[in-house]
Amino acid sequence: MLKIDKQQLLSLLKDFYRLTGVKIAILDDEGVECYNVPERHCGFCAYVRTSPAGQAACEQCDRQAMEICRRTGKLYLYTCHMGLAECYSPIMQQGKCIGYIACGQSRTGKEERDALRVRAAEYGLDGEKLLSLYSEIGQTQEENMHAAAAIMDACASYLYLNRLIEAGESMSGEIAKYVDENLNGDLSVDVLCRNFHLSRVNLYACCKEAFSATPALYVRHARLRRAAELLKETSLPVAGIAAKVGLYDYNYFSKLFRARYSLSPRAYRKKFAPK
Repeated sequence: MLKIDKQQLLSLLKDFYRLTGVKIAILDDEGVECYNVPERHCGFCAYVRTSPAGQAACEQCDRQAMEICRRTGKLYLYTCHMGLAECYSPIMQQGKCIGYIACGQSRTGKEERDALRVRAAEYGLDGEKLLSLYSEIGQTQEENMHAAAAIMDACASYLYLNRLIEAGESMSGEIAKYVDENLNGDLSVDVLCRNFHLSRVNLYACCKEAFSATPALYVRHARLRRAAELLKETSLPVAGIAAKVGLYDYNYFSKLFRARYSLSPRAYRKKFAPK
């Protein structure tokens, strides 16, 4: 995961968008969007992504662009599968790609309406609606898109040189650290997604790969693990320990603890606390 100076970074992204009118985003090394201006896809791209086939094609385009950037260490300007100009530039740190800065979702004056009708049919979309949304996209002359890409490429170096972005721990490591530091708080899936700028799908995939558990199960195990440590290491009342790890219903806490450790909290303390 990237360590980001949020305030200065957002200021830079907003300045770029104000100057060029081109959407810009920061992604980590796994391709997860951290920040973007504007925050949402344009209506055209959002509509394309309502189709499973369209969403898959968008993701494939993004993955290919990031792979080329990672391999070459250079800016990559291309036309996406829907005919829009897009660009990725790697954020490099000590010769390693730690993330990406991307811009695009722009028309460059090359009208390909027949091709869009074909895509609409392939993706099961309404062709006339797709064309209508396409016409709403701001148009950027091709030479201006190249200029915007050059500015964005310079921004990628600026981000690293001015320490606005640095390589941090892995996403799973950041999640584990956040959970451990906030056991008595709200650790719902929505909160974790919002904190780490992840979709629910990506959060579940990350937890499955790193912890072999759903987010809720990982949080529950972390709470019970800390409760077990406190039972062994402190003389705090059991109810106080339950509250300290975010399980405020004593009966529910006892039930979960027994299911996890095959002992009640009091029996666990009696067995494992120092004599």
